[in-house]
Amino acid sequence: MSFDTLVWARNARTGSVGRKAVLLVLAEYADEADSCYPSQATIAAATEQSVRTVRGQLADLAAAGLLRREARHKADGGRTSDRYYLLREADPPADVAGAPRQPTTPAPGSPLPVPPGSLLPPNSHDEQPAEQPTPRGDAAALAAGFDRFWHAYPRATAKGQARAAWPTAVRAAGGIEVIVAGAERYAADPNRDDRFTKHPATWLRAECWADPPLPPRAAGPNPAKVRAIDTNREAAGGRLEL
Repeated sequence: MSFDTLVWARNARTGSVGRKAVLLVLAEYADEADSCYPSQATIAAATEQSVRTVRGQLADLAAAGLLRREARHKADGGRTSDRYYLLREADPPADVAGAPRQPTTPAPGSPLPVPPGSLLPPNSHDEQPAEQPTPRGDAAALAAGFDRFWHAYPRATAKGQARAAWPTAVRAAGGIEVIVAGAERYAADPNRDDRFTKHPATWLRAECWADPPLPPRAAGPNPAKVRAIDTNREAAGGRLEL
């Protein structure tokens, strides 16, 4: 491991925490020629990411000109882990994020490279790995919002389907309150007929919270039918023909 290589990896602009973590691990394994060949599984374990994510990040780093990959083969012709050459002496184009590269020599008083075991500082605001789960607070708020919607909606049918459609509906509406308010309006609409009330999942998928009030229902019998009955009542024989 070369201290200069670690400093270079620390200062290289990669565009994300995940790619920076991968580059630091490669720098830790690198020999004096700035080459190494850890497996993708080893890199994934060191950076606490999936192998699939690491594979994509290695491709991004190569495209940005930060490393070069060389395929290696076993004696029987089978593939083994690639060899990675860190291109810290080259002058590649701008990094993944599109910003100019930082110099490899640290400024006086700058901190030492972050050790591979502590790659995600607690106050980091960089991009997080794609596998980050939804925060518990957000999930709890989403679940509580669905319960409010379910109690407000005038038809309790197919709750599982409605629950599955709920997250997409919340994103489309821009918030929970919009949907709950729409469900309350729909429930209180005097022109809503219980026989024709939409299933909650259908209502959510169709974004009906944005619909205007229902049109008034026709009152009394159909005038056209009344005229037909009156006409037939005068038929010969005094019989009522419908």
